[in-house]
Amino acid sequence: MSAISHMAFLRHGEISGAGLSPHGRRQAELLGQQLAKLELRSDEIRIWSSPARRARETAGVVAMWLNQPEVHEDPRLWTGDGPTIGFYGDFKLWQNWLRVEQVKGGLLVVVAHLELGSLACDLPSVFNTSGPTLHTPGRGQGFLFSMNKESGRHCTLP
Repeated sequence: MSAISHMAFLRHGEISGAGLSPHGRRQAELLGQQLAKLELRSDEIRIWSSPARRARETAGVVAMWLNQPEVHEDPRLWTGDGPTIGFYGDFKLWQNWLRVEQVKGGLLVVVAHLELGSLACDLPSVFNTSGPTLHTPGRGQGFLFSMNKESGRHCTLP
């Protein structure tokens, strides 16, 4: 595979308790349907999720729409109830992780929390994409970066 063509950063859907509400499940379905329009093979798709139940459930619904049987968890995508940890406390660590994933090609999907949106808002300058100004996404929303060669575009989902 060549350099990554798409990156999707998704915030988990609306919650009820620790998991998704019925509306949150529908939000995840809409995100999955949008990403399915890219028509990529499952071997071109990698899905990463925070270990939090609401993020894993969102990632699972999206994975179903993408015919992707595997969702990877990374504890660095979780903020927990304590001080900021993982990617949220170290933007360079986040950038380096994305660059490693970028060389694998295909579609990278990352499902996490509010703070992920703040990190993703800084990525247009990192990946040289153009598009509307990005604002922290609401629950069940996200960003899609589509890149070709040296630059690309970004947009919000759904």
